[in-house]
Amino acid sequence: MEEETNYYEFYYDLIEDLFEMKPEDVIAYVPNTVLQKLGYISGSNNYVVKFFSKKFHKKLYHNRGEMVKAIVKQLRSPHTPERRKIKLLREIENHTKGIFQYILKTEGRLKIGEEYFYPIKVAAEELGISSSTARSWVRDEKMSATFIGRGYLVAESEINRLKNKE
Repeated sequence: MEEETNYYEFYYDLIEDLFEMKPEDVIAYVPNTVLQKLGYISGSNNYVVKFFSKKFHKKLYHNRGEMVKAIVKQLRSPHTPERRKIKLLREIENHTKGIFQYILKTEGRLKIGEEYFYPIKVAAEELGISSSTARSWVRDEKMSATFIGRGYLVAESEINRLKNKE
């Protein structure tokens, strides 16, 4: 007999491995446009979700916390149909690049595995060089960096290696 795949657990574990935090915590870092989509998918009765999931409104940032709470409540609720929960988790997984960018913007660094990564501008300031020099170092392979989204990310160990080299 073939074992049936539990897609809810699959996406839950996938998101947990990607971000090293529970999906409920990842929702707090979702960009506004994705947050609106998640609110619409969640089908919550919460007034904030009903109001802000229809169209973009400039006051969304004031009510962001309430919207996140309502979506997390729907995700945790045993009464929410599993297909809806799977749809929410799949939507989060589809927007990983945007979530990484949002975490970088709000936190200033990104943790992948055991390592912290910083934007190239922050790494350049830490090394006492300009960001254009840092980019040329990456191009000339004097400094290793990872390209995610719209820019390079430099590992903390690489910054420390270059600091000790000087």
